[in-house]
Amino acid sequence: MKNMVKSLLRWARTTKAGDDSKDFPVQQVGYLAKVGDSLMWFPYGMHANVPVDELVLMVSMQGNPEARVSIPGSPKKRVRPLASSEVVFFHPNTGSKLHFKANGDIEIEATRDLNVKVAGNMLADVEGNMTADVEGNIDLDAAGVAKIKAAGAVDIDAAGIMTIDSVGDLSITAPNSKFVGNVDIQGAFTQTGDATLGDGGEVGLGGSFASGDNVARKGDDTTFGQNLIKEGSTKVRAVGPAA
Repeated sequence: MKNMVKSLLRWARTTKAGDDSKDFPVQQVGYLAKVGDSLMWFPYGMHANVPVDELVLMVSMQGNPEARVSIPGSPKKRVRPLASSEVVFFHPNTGSKLHFKANGDIEIEATRDLNVKVAGNMLADVEGNMTADVEGNIDLDAAGVAKIKAAGAVDIDAAGIMTIDSVGDLSITAPNSKFVGNVDIQGAFTQTGDATLGDGGEVGLGGSFASGDNVARKGDDTTFGQNLIKEGSTKVRAVGPAA
């Protein structure tokens, strides 16, 4: 019985890269100074193209040494140490990982790019805070309507130039709106509620300006919609017609 088990199970190593374009994942493995093709076996829903010189557990099906099935592993390249009950899916060579932690947290770490493709809708329901720390640029491209809705304040702080490019009209609805710095509007602009324009900067209007309430600006007298409050000496220039 012992000899039978030894003949069925063997440690082996992959000796040739696999061709993953075929119907079945077959790779060459080496054992006892021999080499041969083996079907690579993975749990349901998982798959890998195992690189050369990785350890596998080879099984001879029904005692036939030519009917090889291998289960690859990476005991030395594993993510460690894991706490009791933790589970991790990872790339042994790059270190990218999806880590299910014992406290319920999920950590995703990509050593290069992270690409997410969704054919349908995507919903992120966050009961706490959401933080995005981006050292490069952020590009949001919506084919339809893009909305930002907050129960409290919305604060956009740009060290450089902030550009909002809209094919149609731009509408901002807020009890109070404040723009600090230079503001250049080339299309139609609709404001509902009080707005302060050009606090220490310049406001350029290239299209129509429609105001529902008071507009406070740091410049000379100019009429926009209803009431305009003069608070300083910053120049405000109306390039297009005022509503």
